[in-house]
This record gives sequence, C-alpha cells and structure tokens, in this order.
Amino acid sequence: MAERLQCAADIEPVPRASASGNSLTNIQAMKLNDNTNKTVFDLFKLEGRRALVTGGAKGLGRVMSEALAEAGADVAIASRTLSDCQQAAAEIAAATGRRTAAFQADMTIAADIDRLKAEIESGF
Repeated sequence: MAERLQCAADIEPVPRASASGNSLTNIQAMKLNDNTNKTVFDLFKLEGRRALVTGGAKGLGRVMSEALAEAGADVAIASRTLSDCQQAAAEIAAATGRRTAAFQADMTIAADIDRLKAEIESGF
C-alpha cells in the first residue's frame, strides 16, 4: 500500500513552552498525526537539496535565495548580471554557511537556459 501523504488536516496545533517559559503560537509548534511535535522549520528543511533562483541577486529573488539557504539548501543564483549574482552569492554564503554559486543567464534566450542547466548539473 502506498504511504499516505501528510495534509493540512493531519496537523493538530499544540501549545508548547519556549525557553523563556512563554507559550509558543500554534504555527510555531504542531503535533503531527504520527504524534511527533515539529516546528514549521522542521517541515521545510532543505538540507541535501539544491535550489536555482533566477533573478536571485536582487529584490524578491534575493529574499528567496536567502530563505532557501537558511532552510538548508545550496543555492545557485542566476541573472543577466554576473557581478550582482557573485556579490549576492558571497553574502548569502557568509551569512548562512551554505554553498552558493553565481551564474549569468538570460531566461529569454533558450541557449542560455540550456547552458545554465548544464553548468548547474555538472558542478553545482
């Protein structure tokens, strides 16, 4: 029989005390249907995974790159400007300790997409 996937209906909020003695919110700690207590961060761990963020050097892409690295993913950052990607990758790696890499690619050019895919698969 196939394993049943976890769904939102299977998550039951449970109060739990923090280190300071205050009760954590329902979002911060949940009792899953297997009777384990997990935080939201436990449910979204990305260790051992790689992420590619196009437009990841600035704005919302930069925020997403940082969040993925904080969750444990190694992050490849791509945009049309390599120097911006290199700066963002260095800063994110320094802040999170995760492996990052910078790539130049224009997502409107098919050859750039193919090259980016090959570069990431071969060495990142």
